[in-house]
Amino acid sequence: MKIQLEHRQSSCPQKLRCIACRQIFAVGRVRSLLVNDEDRIQGDLCSKCVRLTADEIRLILTEQVWLMLEQPQLFQHQVESPETLALELFEVALEDLEIPSSYQRLMKTLESYLFFNRDNDRSIGAIADSTQSPWHHNY
Repeated sequence: MKIQLEHRQSSCPQKLRCIACRQIFAVGRVRSLLVNDEDRIQGDLCSKCVRLTADEIRLILTEQVWLMLEQPQLFQHQVESPETLALELFEVALEDLEIPSSYQRLMKTLESYLFFNRDNDRSIGAIADSTQSPWHHNY
């Protein structure tokens, strides 16, 4: 499994639930996705959990598995059954975890600022092109 850094898309909700600690958190410019070895996204990690070691993340995921099995009513809102989710999460918790380096995080954050500013510059330019100033006259 790995933590994959992705730019937050405009279609992404502003708040998500952390796959590890289950806390709701505000999504920044860069999402930290927990992805299994088959490249299936398991969920997002909050900024607190993404700073943990690989062993700590695996331990928390294992605790989540037991919670799903002991209190399935807490997970009834999911698309899949709590038992299916628990099995999948347990398999993920057994995998080795690749964590991005600080350099990779910094570069992804800088990229997101560049993309954000570039997209805003385009939209501002499009608005400016589509409107004329009130003192503009065609003679």
